[in-house]
Amino acid sequence: MKLVAEKVKIANAMVPVSVNGASTTHKFFPMNAYHRVCFHVIGAAASIADAVTMILQTMQATDAAGTGAKVITHNAATATVPVKVIAANVTLANAAAGSVITINGLTFTGAAATDATKREFIASGDDAADVTALVACINDATYGVPGVTAADGAGASIDLTVDEPGETTITISDESAVFTPIATALEAIVEVDASNLDIAGGFDHIGCLVTTSAAITCSTTAIFDPRYSPGQQVAAEKYDCEV
Repeated sequence: MKLVAEKVKIANAMVPVSVNGASTTHKFFPMNAYHRVCFHVIGAAASIADAVTMILQTMQATDAAGTGAKVITHNAATATVPVKVIAANVTLANAAAGSVITINGLTFTGAAATDATKREFIASGDDAADVTALVACINDATYGVPGVTAADGAGASIDLTVDEPGETTITISDESAVFTPIATALEAIVEVDASNLDIAGGFDHIGCLVTTSAAITCSTTAIFDPRYSPGQQVAAEKYDCEV
């Protein structure tokens, strides 16, 4: 059986760094040994406000130092809070009957009593109790949000996380003013073929640029589709479960 590490080359393209504007710490890789590359960026912060963006785009350069760096056109992905994030927090304050919040298309409504079958949570005026009721509704096995787990957060808030990253995301929409959603983690992916490089102009190295509209700690991984079985140099490695 061929190991994953023999099928792809995995490399760090940007170590975790706070980005607010355009990143300057990304690396450039020679593409002569690879067919394609996929860049994956994850951004995290204690609070990433509504409408904040994180943009990942591919860059090309003539050497590993990034000489002459320019973008590869039509190859950018933009993540916008709170759409399709992987972790979020929602603060609740003074919920009343009729207060609503929609998570992944499912709407939960404040009511006189909690009824998970109607996606209704008690809106008693006691923020902590209301949060606990809403958490129970979100986590309900039948009427809750599939693939998402809610937990009581600090203060009167709810922490939302995806159960299986890469399979589910979290989108919060149509919330009443009593709810304040923020993201705590989001990600983006771009993929590009070596043929998209300006080889005639001497651009045979590729990298990625991360741009954010607020301070977010970002790290980027490059996953290469090699022309041959790659070597993988790391501090420690283990490739099977044999004793």
